[in-house]
Amino acid sequence: MTAGFVLLGGVGAACKCFGWFEETLYCTIANNIYPATNNDGSAWGAAIPIGYDGTAITDLYASNGLLFIAKPEGLFTYDGTNVYMI
Repeated sequence: MTAGFVLLGGVGAACKCFGWFEETLYCTIANNIYPATNNDGSAWGAAIPIGYDGTAITDLYASNGLLFIAKPEGLFTYDGTNVYMI
């Protein structure tokens, strides 16, 4: 998972993490995850907010049919539809 530069809504932004979950590429910016719409990283879907607005996502990990999202306030899971703090 390395940082990179992507174009979101016509505005360039630096992704902190990338992860692969259920055949979709995800990137993180601040407290949001963004699904790629074409998996080559040139187009991204709507933001999915995770946890508190004031803290950034620090890591992503996919396992057992869930995307695990690490933040300073705790660990979250995303199942493709819903976000849960565990």
